[in-house]
Amino acid sequence: MMAGFTGWALWREPGEAQAWALHGPVMPQTGNIQAAGYWVQPFEAQAPLVIQGQPQSCPPDSRLPADWPLHPGPVFHAIDKDTYLARLQALVDALKAGAAKKVVICRKATLPRQPFSMEEATAAFWRLCRAYPKAFCSLVSIPTLGTWVAATPETLCRQVGTTFETMSLAGTRALADSTPWLAKEYREQDLVTGAIIAQLDLLGAQDLNVAGPQTVQAGAVAHLQTKISFTGEFSLQQVASALHPTPAVGGLPLEAALRLMHGFEGGHRGLYAGYVGYLPAQKADASLYVHLRCACLTAGQPTLFAGGGILPESDPLAEWQETEAKLQVLMPYLS
Repeated sequence: MMAGFTGWALWREPGEAQAWALHGPVMPQTGNIQAAGYWVQPFEAQAPLVIQGQPQSCPPDSRLPADWPLHPGPVFHAIDKDTYLARLQALVDALKAGAAKKVVICRKATLPRQPFSMEEATAAFWRLCRAYPKAFCSLVSIPTLGTWVAATPETLCRQVGTTFETMSLAGTRALADSTPWLAKEYREQDLVTGAIIAQLDLLGAQDLNVAGPQTVQAGAVAHLQTKISFTGEFSLQQVASALHPTPAVGGLPLEAALRLMHGFEGGHRGLYAGYVGYLPAQKADASLYVHLRCACLTAGQPTLFAGGGILPESDPLAEWQETEAKLQVLMPYLS
């Protein structure tokens, strides 16, 4: 991404009524100076992009300026259920043989319609804001990456005063399922939490406090969540760089998991499982969010993304059903 490109973002912080929008040049973030703007980190990219500009408040259901372009996105390819299950069984077999402890696999699902217009994309964003008041909702458009909408439940990192916060969000089931969590889901949660703590130790985090896991709701699904707070002499950007990608979206060990992930998915993820959020110029309270429960609205066909953490004891059909539940977080609001 070179100078001369422009992008824009519309976002709503969890628990707030109004949203914010900005439009401006897109620049790659370099060095350790925290640039002001809306940060966009694609999953595979080496460094985040920053949309520079002054945020403007947007009351509910407001429209964006007509001259803001709706950037087209790449073409993503979905695979059918039988192919997905067969690949997943082969992956489970590889994990049982010791290839990795955990791999996070992304499933893509296309909508049988044309790419969204600006009016349709903005309307979908506001529907998600109303449906998920506790989620970070966003609509972002950048050349080559396309236009993406999301309603994510996961915070990558947050700074409140001198304290930093992150979370381990791993282990998923249908919200209506009231049975006790399985050992597999607790093990997945423990793996992710332990890996995050190890990364924070390498960063030099102090005053570490771990609380959880507890059950939290995210649309039609429930997750196990552990909250982690800490202090240290670093910026929010440095915390994000140290944590991304967490085992909740990549796997363990990371390099082995990523090789298996790319072999399974056979393509790039775009903004899925990257991170986004607005950072101010001054060191102040701010948050960055994992870009989950998302869709690219301007692909050849609009494409939704849902992932699942695969362990040696995973059942392929149950994992497929988990992605079905996650896709329903967005599907009804994109029709």
